[in-house]
Amino acid sequence: MTTKGNKPNPKEGASGPAARSGRRDRERFVAFAFCWADLLIEVTPEGVVEFAGGAVEILLGIPETELRGRPLSDYAAPDNRRLLEELLKVARHNGRITNARVRLMGRRGVTMPLSMAGHSLDGIGGNTFLAFRVRHPVVSHEQDGLPREEVSGLFSGEGFSQMALGRMKGMRAANEDVSVTLLTLPDYALLRRRLDRAAEEDLIHTLSACLKANSISGDSAGRLAADRYGLVHDRRTDVRRLDAQIEDVTRRADPQGLGAGARSATIDVDHRNLPDEDLAKGLTSAIEDFRDAANPADVLDRMPPRMSEVVARVEGTLSAFKQMVSARAFDVAFQPIINSHNGVIHHYEALARFDLGDGEISPAHWIARAEEAGLITEFDMAMLERMVSWLARTWKTQRYHVAVNVSGHSLESQEFVNEMLGLLRANSWLRGHLMFEITETKEISDLLVANRYIQGMRTQGYMVCLDDFGAGAADFQYLSSLEVDLVKFDGGALRQAQKGGKGRAFLRALTALCTELEVECVAEMIDSKRGLDFIRDCGVHYAQGYLFGRPSLDIDSFARTDISYLFPRR
Repeated sequence: MTTKGNKPNPKEGASGPAARSGRRDRERFVAFAFCWADLLIEVTPEGVVEFAGGAVEILLGIPETELRGRPLSDYAAPDNRRLLEELLKVARHNGRITNARVRLMGRRGVTMPLSMAGHSLDGIGGNTFLAFRVRHPVVSHEQDGLPREEVSGLFSGEGFSQMALGRMKGMRAANEDVSVTLLTLPDYALLRRRLDRAAEEDLIHTLSACLKANSISGDSAGRLAADRYGLVHDRRTDVRRLDAQIEDVTRRADPQGLGAGARSATIDVDHRNLPDEDLAKGLTSAIEDFRDAANPADVLDRMPPRMSEVVARVEGTLSAFKQMVSARAFDVAFQPIINSHNGVIHHYEALARFDLGDGEISPAHWIARAEEAGLITEFDMAMLERMVSWLARTWKTQRYHVAVNVSGHSLESQEFVNEMLGLLRANSWLRGHLMFEITETKEISDLLVANRYIQGMRTQGYMVCLDDFGAGAADFQYLSSLEVDLVKFDGGALRQAQKGGKGRAFLRALTALCTELEVECVAEMIDSKRGLDFIRDCGVHYAQGYLFGRPSLDIDSFARTDISYLFPRR
């Protein structure tokens, strides 16, 4: 088979049987490659195209002769140039790349995603041989609709978890070894202070390209937080080399040449017969442990190297959690919610604190795990009973106003609601002193039923707050369907709102809408005077955050804390 692009070069001066045999061997291997590929390209160690064959004009809109002698990266889609450069580095180091996905520049602009495989041969001057195919053969990309982080273009948060699970299932079904690596940059907070916005975005784009190039299909990486990343890859990936590469990238971006360091841990999926449910449980737990930890490096140090061990640890911890809930063996901390204009404490939020030997893991994480394991209604009832007992003990000396969290999952359980309303009827003295915050860790499916239960609580004299408002797509549906007394704006949404004029206008509009609906507003995670001034300006009634005190087991500690400087008399 003779292909376009493999014509003899007159400058080679090749003739005779040996030369013809060499050309024939090359043509034979090119023909074999075209059994899989639509486009073949050979590049030098410098990334310059030495040979091109196949559907060059169809895909790129140029003759193959024009492609030769030019850097291949010139023909990559602008947002894929760094990725292609990193993929070539991976091929030269590892010898091969498989199932990468890139976009090139075609006659009508950016091409559809092309599947790319590559092999680097030292015996032929270190050149890399690339094969491109229009259809992707192994890994499904149905997850492309999952959320991505805006700056990096990588999967974010829940999107990464869902993508990773899909990739792992696909690789396992194809009998391929697969792993997930979690990576943090310990000194990123210090580094970003030394960078302007453009330099930081450039760094993030370079880091993203490095991670994607080392991941399955060249697009199986995520940014889980400003300093935290994850990627799904096959076992051949040299993670230690990747760590060194990331450190080098951050040093080159740093005006002081210090960089941000790199720490990682890799989990191998060691059982091909590991049930999908267990795989999802272990993967989600590992990612969220890492994402939510105050010190992610410590979490990585304790991370088991095999997924089966991660699953066993999760099951053991959930068992311990269940025993602790049954014995009511958890602590309760309090944090004040204050009037944003005069500093008077309106009420306190009761927050569970667990001792499960994992001090780096947030309580919110374990509550989410309890919800997934079907333990949340039992925990919510345990927390409510603890607070009723605590309020009864303190009633003679001080009559506090306290809010207790109730999961949306629990609110959909008629058994839970009946038990809760029965407890409230038996303790009518709590009216006006006990409130409920409906958390949205689980989306409420039947809003009519949920609202009926909420009105049962309110008619007995208990205020209800809708928590985490602004963090989910269903917020306005909740606000229109659930009659509540307060909404609490999500801290992450508030921080985002502070970044620009549109955010301020949006928060003002939300506050005005709530006021018209006779619903008061609470802002959480107010940790600075600037944040307090911002929510005041937007008309938010109440505030909660470290500015007024961290959660404490001693509720009276807040009365001893002077915050009067935040509320000067007018």
